[in-house]
Amino acid sequence: VLRHGAPFGDESALALDRLCGWARERITVALTGDGGDELFVGYRRRRLVGPLDALDRVLPGALRRTVARVAHGGAGGRGLLAQARRLLAALGDDAAGRYARWLAVQHDPASLRAVRRAVLAAGGPAAFDLRVYLPDDLLAKSDRAAMAHGLETRAPLCDPGLARLACALPARRHAPVPWRGKALVLAAFADLLPPGIARRPKRGFGVPVGAWLRRPGWHERLAQALRHPSFREAGVAPAAHLERLLAEHRAGRADHGRALYGLWTFACFVRLFVEGELVRHAPCPPRAATV
Repeated sequence: VLRHGAPFGDESALALDRLCGWARERITVALTGDGGDELFVGYRRRRLVGPLDALDRVLPGALRRTVARVAHGGAGGRGLLAQARRLLAALGDDAAGRYARWLAVQHDPASLRAVRRAVLAAGGPAAFDLRVYLPDDLLAKSDRAAMAHGLETRAPLCDPGLARLACALPARRHAPVPWRGKALVLAAFADLLPPGIARRPKRGFGVPVGAWLRRPGWHERLAQALRHPSFREAGVAPAAHLERLLAEHRAGRADHGRALYGLWTFACFVRLFVEGELVRHAPCPPRAATV
């Protein structure tokens, strides 16, 4: 929170911070892959737009609604099972609503409506990734993590000319089959990448924040932050809702790890920047020389 100066709720920033620290011990400038998934259709959620549309046309309406209703209850989390549930819960939605189910941290109706409005305001799923997710999350995260360790980064895939070319190509050129993204990037570097790297599935910077927030010590600190008067007075969520998230997560009845982590960062932001506790965490100035 101190490094971002904001309640930055993307938990993968923790892993990226460690990576940048490790890299800076060896190099001073690094190339990043930021922009590759957004420009060259690397995300599974983008590649499944066509198959989901086809499934919507084939399944009867009553069956679609039943499957979506059953799947909706377990749509949280980031594992393969959770992704499959989100996929089924999105049956019958329009493109923006379907994307909202993939992006939303919480899947209650109000949260889904809010994310859907954001996707529509950006101009649709592809535009949301380029205009909102890439600059406000990924590039900001990379820049702040690198600068915290004195590491310079460059994002060659965000070159304006390359970006214009990628946006001009139809989606089927980027992902001829739904299970393989960034086909053009892989083809362009086929003679440079070892086969084991080229065929390896996509791996992000996700961290097991759900498991961490169930650990003794971690959970107590989280609960203390979310029960602090300054956070409760901010009115982010009703107290009963926060207590339900804490109880369900600790008992393992649901995975609210990402939501709780985001709320925790906001609680820290309120105490540091709004309530004035920042001074307690600032480094002590050097002592003045005595005469």
